Amino acid sequence: MINWKGIWIKTKDQLEAAISNLPEIDKQSLRNEFDGFSNKSQTLEEIDKAKYMKRAAVKDVIIAEMATENMTRVRSGRWSVSDLVGLTQDPMLKLILDDINTLSFELAVLKLQQVSNPLITREIREGWIRKLQSHFYN
Repeated sequence: MINWKGIWIKTKDQLEAAISNLPEIDKQSLRNEFDGFSNKSQTLEEIDKAKYMKRAAVKDVIIAEMATENMTRVRSGRWSVSDLVGLTQDPMLKLILDDINTLSFELAVLKLQQVSNPLITREIREGWIRKLQSHFYN
């Protein structure tokens, strides 16, 4: 929450609406202030911490979305329960989930590009990759 021009801005949506006509550099400065980041030059450690805090905040959402998509495939009959159980035992998928859990999204993407389990179609793989890439925060 920030006070900008005498207006208390409480949500990201309110912030984006209020700053829509500003130059990008000013927008980013206000976004940083809203997110609690200093607008001074940050050290590499501060930049890394901010990136990994953002990843930590979305990690469980990403995993929940992937699990929900898998359950939808089971319910629709595309996959059987046995397929899903087998997928959870796939060594490569376990490594991918380890990477996601340790906030190593880039490593998870590299492994997803190489996954060979026939249940993970090109469409599924590309969706999961997009999901992770949208949260790199580099």
